[in-house]
Amino acid sequence: MKKYIIVTEANYDVASGHLYECIALSKKMNTLKLPVILAVNKSMPSKWLGLLDDINYIFYDNVLEIAEQLYHTKNARNDEFYIITNLRDVNNRVVKDLRWNEHTTVVCLDEWGNKNIECDIVINNMASDSFWKYSGALQCYCGAKYLILSEKLKDYATKNKVIRRNIDNVVISMGGVDKFNHTKDVLSVIGDNNDIKRIDVVLGGGYRYEDTLTTLCAKDSRVYLHRNIDYIYDLFYEADVAFSAGGNTMYELAAIGTPSIILPTMEHEEKNAIAFLDHGVFDVVKDVNSITLPDYYQRKKSSFQGKEYIDGCGIENVMDIICG
Repeated sequence: MKKYIIVTEANYDVASGHLYECIALSKKMNTLKLPVILAVNKSMPSKWLGLLDDINYIFYDNVLEIAEQLYHTKNARNDEFYIITNLRDVNNRVVKDLRWNEHTTVVCLDEWGNKNIECDIVINNMASDSFWKYSGALQCYCGAKYLILSEKLKDYATKNKVIRRNIDNVVISMGGVDKFNHTKDVLSVIGDNNDIKRIDVVLGGGYRYEDTLTTLCAKDSRVYLHRNIDYIYDLFYEADVAFSAGGNTMYELAAIGTPSIILPTMEHEEKNAIAFLDHGVFDVVKDVNSITLPDYYQRKKSSFQGKEYIDGCGIENVMDIICG
């Protein structure tokens, strides 16, 4: 019998992107009646525990524990295991620890690339081809079309995104952690634009600067704070312009067709954002003081190019590889 184990992690440094991808993959497998277990690090912040509702999951301290738990599973020696890792940094030691019998296939969902990794399959969802270099893997699949996004996103990806003449609504969503508090910086800059009628600020689960926004928001009745919401795609869809870092949110905004300004927080995000820019999607800035809101024609082009580049079908593309 073929069984699937998805191994991921989430903390204040890694943030929640890997976790969200694996939750979406687990739910997709559940709908297909596939036996799947999600393995999550025990040190994951408790605020994300609610995301695991209705998912078959286990906790681990290290990956060796996962192999040991598999070993004690009934009829485990005769089962065929597909172990899918989605970790910040996977390497051959991890692959070796997880490949505990001859029936194990190891699939590595990786971002960093440029490494030797002796797994059966590697899937890299980075838009920039500078991350696509591998040796050791038997099969490699690379590109933005392999990013696992929520099934719910597909409903928005198929909608017609209306580009309005004026920029009335703006959304700021700088990812799960926003280590450098770009949320506050962007809010400070665009708050001076009196033509904007509404500013929605989405705070990630790992955002730790909420107190610093209190005074800023109290002075501006246009600003609405959101945390732990299930309507984030509604905000993205209704926004005329969005501000985001270069992580998974950038892909979501592209699929929805919302023109965006990207402020990468790390080097890999910058490379990824530039790959989007090279495809005619979004603007990329390094300094909030250099932000210039795009005009109607720029936004219209960006919206079309974004939906062409990211169609929201990443989970199906990954499932085709894993399940054949």
